[in-house]
Amino acid sequence: MKVKVKVIEVSNLEFSYNGKNVLRGVNFDVGEGEFLVILGPNGAGKTTLLRCIAGILKCKGDVKVFGKSIRDMNRLELAKLLAYVPQRVEPGFLRVFDFVLLGRRPYMGLSPRREDLEAVRRALKLLRVEEFEDRVMKTLSGGELQKVAIARAIAQETPVILLDEPTNNLDPKSQIDVMRIIKDLIGEGKTVITVMHDLTLALRFGEKFLFLKDGEVTGIMTRDELEDRVLSETYGISVKVAKLGREIVPLVGADSL
Repeated sequence: MKVKVKVIEVSNLEFSYNGKNVLRGVNFDVGEGEFLVILGPNGAGKTTLLRCIAGILKCKGDVKVFGKSIRDMNRLELAKLLAYVPQRVEPGFLRVFDFVLLGRRPYMGLSPRREDLEAVRRALKLLRVEEFEDRVMKTLSGGELQKVAIARAIAQETPVILLDEPTNNLDPKSQIDVMRIIKDLIGEGKTVITVMHDLTLALRFGEKFLFLKDGEVTGIMTRDELEDRVLSETYGISVKVAKLGREIVPLVGADSL
């Protein structure tokens, strides 16, 4: 059996803000081609954890990408390995095409090359937003902005993609479309780590899950290892996992029904 390369290794990660511990003793790793979903209630530290992995926040402990600490990388080197999509994108006055082209900055000189333009067009087409390419970002809806932001990350062509609430502001069909695109990226060998709020959607598409509560990891498991106890402890309410073949449905508050 082929051993997966450890793409992301997080060791003893801690982060404090205004004297409050937001993350404590977080340890996990993610292999090549894995899809990790970070789950937990509001205020658990999910977004903070993702921003620490991206190198946006300076945390105690260590984050390694392909065996090298992000502390030993400059921004350009890290940008060739990690693409990060925040929960909210500031629209601004750039054209959509130019915004997605920003994902090519780690590779461009003074002007974009043909391969840069082609990467942008592929990403726009993949997210089905190519008709928006000449529109100004500020004119887009929340869901359209989210898709364009994901397109920029895909155009960046990194082995790792970090997504904070990628289905935020999307209608149900678009949510499914985005999750299927993520699965396709996994199939191409990309490693994806995403924060999600929608437990049902996460359990339907996720492969590996990290549960976070009050800044601490309550469990790390694959979809086949999911435990009612861990989900209930994490969310502070009874959660039962119903398995229908490969489909997984969380029954929240099942004991009170």
